[in-house]
Amino acid sequence: MLGYNTVLEAMDVEEADYFVSREKRKVDLLISEYNYSCSDISSTISTSSTEKDELDSSILRLLSCRSNLDLTPLLLINTDHSLWYSLKNLIKRSKNKSSDFLSRMDNVLTLPFGLIQLKSAVLAAYQRRQSCRKFLVLITKSKNDDFNLLVNSNTHWEKIILASSVEELPSLTEEYGYKIGAIVLDPVTFENPDWSTFVKFRKSPLGSTIPSVCLSRDPLIIDILRTHCDLFFEIDTTSEHIVGNKENNKEHWYNIQKALSLRLLKNLEFQMELSKGIEFIKKGKKGSASKVLRKLDRIDSNRWERHQFAGDLYHMNKHPGAEVLYFRALAGNPCTPHAYLKLCQCISATEKRKKILDLATLYCPHHPQLKQLKESL
Repeated sequence: MLGYNTVLEAMDVEEADYFVSREKRKVDLLISEYNYSCSDISSTISTSSTEKDELDSSILRLLSCRSNLDLTPLLLINTDHSLWYSLKNLIKRSKNKSSDFLSRMDNVLTLPFGLIQLKSAVLAAYQRRQSCRKFLVLITKSKNDDFNLLVNSNTHWEKIILASSVEELPSLTEEYGYKIGAIVLDPVTFENPDWSTFVKFRKSPLGSTIPSVCLSRDPLIIDILRTHCDLFFEIDTTSEHIVGNKENNKEHWYNIQKALSLRLLKNLEFQMELSKGIEFIKKGKKGSASKVLRKLDRIDSNRWERHQFAGDLYHMNKHPGAEVLYFRALAGNPCTPHAYLKLCQCISATEKRKKILDLATLYCPHHPQLKQLKESL
């Protein structure tokens, strides 16, 4: 139900450190039993050497010294129902290392609990950890210096950090760390770029956690980026004044920021529901798949993955609206082969299928099934 492939149980912090050091990949969630009540924390908040402080410090060291835990939500299991509600006041009052620990806690789950409560607590912890990331990194050669004027106060973002090269990503990660919430690439402004640093970054714990957007839909320009970006927009960043009277640009930037906000904050919840929905469609469970679609609409109704899933559901029901939904999915990501393959099943007219496959081979040039379909026409 939670979607995790491997669960490791440690008896203490030292054993947890051993497991984490052995795991080279990102750790998605850290759950720790915390046998202290709200009153215990309040009474010891000004002391310097207590058992609680030692436990706090050891967990905090574990979180800070292992790079694959920097971005990991921390969920504590406790029997005190009032603990989580008093955290903000405790953080304000504390003056020692406990404040760091308390502010690093992402949620508290009180005993006893069931699977539904665990899922809810995990999602809340994930969203709280992700909500700390308020900086967008824009990689562009554009000479404009007014990009931050486009930061929309109605979205999650606070600041746009400009970088003139992907080679700056490691140093920016070092400098801003967990504050980075998304990467925006502007490939049109580069000549013969080398994206290998970006590809490597996308495989890192941070790069695999946050969304990335490409500001071009030209199949020749996006090249290797087609499999490493989540969204593709067409936007002009080379005009003399990107803000000015360019209302279209401002609207595009707002849409980008809004889409990235939802992807950052709601991705785990969305992926949990989507994976269930895909299984329901495979098993032919139309009613259950329809319920998942309604949940996806409440989470993020504009994601291209939602449109693609809805297309699969409509196609299974032989509904003519499936074709429109697959085109909507391609409007968000023209590099998803699944939508092209399904469109070929929906459309019987040879000429129309040929046009779709021509487009498909531009954006998915190495996909074997699409190649085979095009050769068969």
